[in-house]
Amino acid sequence: MIRSEPQWKAQFAGLISRRKSVEAEIDRINPKGSRRKSELNEMLAEVDRQCGVLEDQADQARVPMPWRD
Repeated sequence: MIRSEPQWKAQFAGLISRRKSVEAEIDRINPKGSRRKSELNEMLAEVDRQCGVLEDQADQARVPMPWRD
């Protein structure tokens, strides 16, 4: 799949934003909410997995690093 510069930037920005959102929610929750914290940690792991996939695709497409910020 060929992506334009704005598409690459949007995909990376979306994942970065999602990761920050999940991290913020983890920081906000009550420590007793261990079930919710576990769910959020799973979400964080999934975002990290998606970031890895996108990084691999970007590497293969020789996407410049500034497009990944």
